[in-house]
Amino acid sequence: MAPLPLKPRDQSSSANTICSLVQDFEMNFAEVVRTVRIHYLKRHYKQCATYCTEKLVTMEQKIHPIQETFLYFFAGISYDTLARGMSNRSPLLPGTIDDAEMYFSKALEVLPNPASKVNSAPLHRIDERDEALDSSASESVRHSLGSQTSTSASTASTAATSITGGYDSDSNSWDSPSPMKKPSPLHVRKYSMLPQTPTKQLIESTSLFSLTGTGRRSPQKFSRFSSFSLVSSDSSPEKSETTKFSQYQEGLVAFSDMLGNHLSSIRTFRRTSEHATEFWRRPSSRDGAGIKEMDPQEKLMRIARGREREWARPRFNAQRYQDLCDKAIAEL
Repeated sequence: MAPLPLKPRDQSSSANTICSLVQDFEMNFAEVVRTVRIHYLKRHYKQCATYCTEKLVTMEQKIHPIQETFLYFFAGISYDTLARGMSNRSPLLPGTIDDAEMYFSKALEVLPNPASKVNSAPLHRIDERDEALDSSASESVRHSLGSQTSTSASTASTAATSITGGYDSDSNSWDSPSPMKKPSPLHVRKYSMLPQTPTKQLIESTSLFSLTGTGRRSPQKFSRFSSFSLVSSDSSPEKSETTKFSQYQEGLVAFSDMLGNHLSSIRTFRRTSEHATEFWRRPSSRDGAGIKEMDPQEKLMRIARGREREWARPRFNAQRYQDLCDKAIAEL
């Protein structure tokens, strides 16, 4: 069985991660994986969740626990993404969050537990190689920097030595000596090449230009490049099986942690949405048309408060202007 990949960084990458687990089984499950991925990547989250739940019912006794975890995970992540795209006022939001939490919990329950402690010996060997490489590279950098800060005569000699030091004194070395550096008449420091980093040396040793060169490659670069090989050619099948098993166990632990993070995230989102729902949905007595019902006494109190705030003016009274018109007509 192929090893699980490392922990994904986001929801879309976690969706691609679990797909690689299921395709190694001999059952005819590739079509299901392809359909689920198409629904999810096209943002058909409701169709994706419905398809996963239907396959869980029809293929209950025929699938592996990891395949069942795959379907539960995609159903949960579909409902999770669907809920995060809803409005806080949507009446479907609480139920969608419940479905996402339920399917994430079931995926965590169905996921197989690691059988034994993860064997990380191959990773330790790789780390030891990297530490040895970093220490040798740091020593070479310190030696080169120390040679650059010396006197002018010693700088020229050490520069020539550092340039030709990476090559053998045999036919692979440079025969022409390095020219002496002349002091600048303006007392301005001339540009000097900094020492190469181990990454740059590795790239140059494996580039196309170095392959076409005529024997100017350093033997140290060959040794460093060969140290990056993860599995040696004479490794036994037992060691490869042990490495695959350890990587499989590491993948189970990483995916279990990821499901736990999804569960905590959806629960935090539930609390946030409930707080926002309480803010927007205040209890009030309204009729079917959405108009709030108020008794006459409450209406008078509301109008009085509005007049105090000067946003509700009294109704226009024309009696005053009618009296003035009557007086004007009488004087005629």
